[in-house]
Amino acid sequence: MTLFQQEGSAEEKSKLLERKLLVGTPERIKEKLEQLSHLYEVDEFIIVTMIPDYEKRLHSFELLARACLNF
Repeated sequence: MTLFQQEGSAEEKSKLLERKLLVGTPERIKEKLEQLSHLYEVDEFIIVTMIPDYEKRLHSFELLARACLNF
């Protein structure tokens, strides 16, 4: 099942979104990314935020960068 399929139960769709969507504080997102990094043996991610406002979106990236880079 892909994210855009209409078939499947609500529970299946919820589980799929849970795997693809991270929500929380910058520290919580960092923890989850570290877990995923170990699980899938990757060392980089593509981060996309769904915030339409440019300044708020940039701020969101800055908060995550501070949490991940410890500055």
